[in-house]
Amino acid sequence: MPNRGKRVMPRPAVELSGKLQAVAWQSLRVALEIVDHRRPLRHLPANDAVLHRVRTIVTEGSAPHRTLGTAVLLRVGVVLIDPSAAELCARYQRGHRVFALAARMECSRSNPWQLTAFRLF
Repeated sequence: MPNRGKRVMPRPAVELSGKLQAVAWQSLRVALEIVDHRRPLRHLPANDAVLHRVRTIVTEGSAPHRTLGTAVLLRVGVVLIDPSAAELCARYQRGHRVFALAARMECSRSNPWQLTAFRLF
């Protein structure tokens, strides 16, 4: 009998490690600190496209509601797509408001985990 009305989520093919969760948390925290002008861009483990995007956010002052205060990371979700790619979603707070961000991290034999996509909402 088919599974009607129930949404079945596929299990990830690769188990999420605590190390990846910590790297994801740290990378997103650093990204928010850069957006808030509290840390230099060179501290962000990211590819050129993400570095350009974050630099643009900083120089244009286009971070959502930056006037509400410092961004504080609240929660990070990590979904491992394969052994070398993970998608991230996170919540962060500015003042009394909560915002979201999305990102992607990838790694290879020659490069450690780095952000390859980053978007603030």
